Amino acid sequence: MWPYLRTGDKVVVERVCSEDLRRGDIIVYQSGGRFVCHRLIRKLNRGSGFLLFSRGDASWSCPDTVTGDMLVGRVSAVIKNGKIKSLEGCSRKLLNRAIVIVLPLFARTVHVLEVLCTK
Repeated sequence: MWPYLRTGDKVVVERVCSEDLRRGDIIVYQSGGRFVCHRLIRKLNRGSGFLLFSRGDASWSCPDTVTGDMLVGRVSAVIKNGKIKSLEGCSRKLLNRAIVIVLPLFARTVHVLEVLCTK
């Protein structure tokens, strides 16, 4: 989740149902016996439940697929250097949604530039 979350940051996680999640939320889920913290980029209603797609902010790889039984919760606050930053305010929620749109464009641009510079 770099650059938004960095080594040493702590997160406050609240339990939520899949239907309460919104695009841009940072979610925590279990995968392969470990906890993963990624941004929700898409939510698909399958009738029997939601299928979630998440990806780290610094990644442009295929998103991870998260089912309801894997979901631990949503990050409601981040603790950086002992200071608590809530993610619950309107401006924070808008920022999180904007990040979902902007970061893939930025990451793709960086990737294209890397390819062009190595030729």
